[in-house]
Amino acid sequence: MMTSAATLRARPTSSAPWLRRALSLATFSAVLSPLLLACQNERVERKGEPAAAPSASTSVGAAQPSSPQQSSVQQSSVQPSSPQPSSPQPAALSRPREPLNVLLITVEAWRADMPWRIGAGREVAPQLTSWVEQSVLWENHRAVSSHTPQSLAALSAGRMPSTLYRDGALFPTYAAENVFLPEVLQAKGIRTLSVQTDPRLGQGKGFEQGFDVWESLSSSATPEQTSERAVARLTALLGQPPNTTRQFFAWLHLNDPEEPYLSGPQQPSFGSGARARYDGEIHTVDTALGKLLEFARQQPWWARTAVILTGAHGEALGEHGMSQHGQELWDVLLATPLIIRAPGAAPARLGAARSQLDLAPTIVELMGLPGQEQHQGQSLLPELYGKAQAERASLLFELCEDVEQRGMRAMIAGDEKLIVPGKGDERLFNLKADPGETKNLAESQPARLRTMAVRFEGEWRRVPSVQPYGGMKLRSGRAAEGPRRPARAP
Repeated sequence: MMTSAATLRARPTSSAPWLRRALSLATFSAVLSPLLLACQNERVERKGEPAAAPSASTSVGAAQPSSPQQSSVQQSSVQPSSPQPSSPQPAALSRPREPLNVLLITVEAWRADMPWRIGAGREVAPQLTSWVEQSVLWENHRAVSSHTPQSLAALSAGRMPSTLYRDGALFPTYAAENVFLPEVLQAKGIRTLSVQTDPRLGQGKGFEQGFDVWESLSSSATPEQTSERAVARLTALLGQPPNTTRQFFAWLHLNDPEEPYLSGPQQPSFGSGARARYDGEIHTVDTALGKLLEFARQQPWWARTAVILTGAHGEALGEHGMSQHGQELWDVLLATPLIIRAPGAAPARLGAARSQLDLAPTIVELMGLPGQEQHQGQSLLPELYGKAQAERASLLFELCEDVEQRGMRAMIAGDEKLIVPGKGDERLFNLKADPGETKNLAESQPARLRTMAVRFEGEWRRVPSVQPYGGMKLRSGRAAEGPRRPARAP
């Protein structure tokens, strides 16, 4: 159950007059040319900064969907004409030529302010802290929604939640007409496995689409910690040759540390407050994932496997008068870690703003498949393998309206964030000066608000959103009478 002290208002169904004069932003596309992969099949470990890096193509950003383009250029090794008395140069980065397996791990309500970000302190997540040191960490990554079913559906589809065919329930069912990532992989002969522990994502909700093995270990009767049991089950599946002798994709979703924050038998106590109990559950997740990663490192497929760790979304622990998640678009509810360890990728910390929409294109490319036209994000492979990070024009976020909560949308452009929870109730923040979103600039900077609002309208106009179906009465009073599938041409 998600609670909030905030009063929610409906997203406006029409713009104010000055918004209706909005001008669409010029569409842009980013085409990134990949370097030819180095001729090797084994994992290449690297340390230090890259001298050169192969990259791969990307699909376009959320607000400017179009088909991805692919190209390649030859990478050559340049030798000095004569011996030079210089210090050793770092080796060029090299992604293995062969397609990789992918192990995707998502953690419910995983805040961004973990030990590797906020500095030394109590040992909340020692296993993951060590893992970050071996991986690429995106420090400015956000989920596209703070509501679990919406954020995970967006991750799997590579699309904004409102563009997916769904009913109007609080925990919606997603129609078979949506194309989820596992279906794309399964169609190419990739083995697809999943173990998840959230009762709201169980069989029949649409998340099982495309999985050869889909196991839900959830129990909604009594709150319990399930991370250790889920890791044990996935470990068993990954130890079975039929699941791993060919290329595979495995997704583990852990429902810990969702509220109520529970104490396990071997869990250290960090105190009695909400943050302390939350940290205790993070420690439990950390211990379980440490076992999974240690198992994976011992397997014959490890050298050909990329591991992606991220959160479904963040969590409020008193910020903005809130607890938990799912009813607002504050940054504390959206910001969540993104950690990728891949063969040939050197450890790094990256600061460019990125979103959950980028994961499906990244996974597709890691697994050697062509980019998918339906994906609205951009592959992170170029920057994973050392290419300079390009700034995104904007990032979009939303909560879709359902039977219990009103719709809400937000946009980040540069340092600024605009949240539109209702007509005449826009909130404008400068995230660089005010990362906690405590100073609403909407009234004090009306000109800046107008500029951002025009941009907001233009960006969202490009998103092909659909209304929910099912006939139920939505929070706004409207009926859920949207389409169940794409319109067919006559």
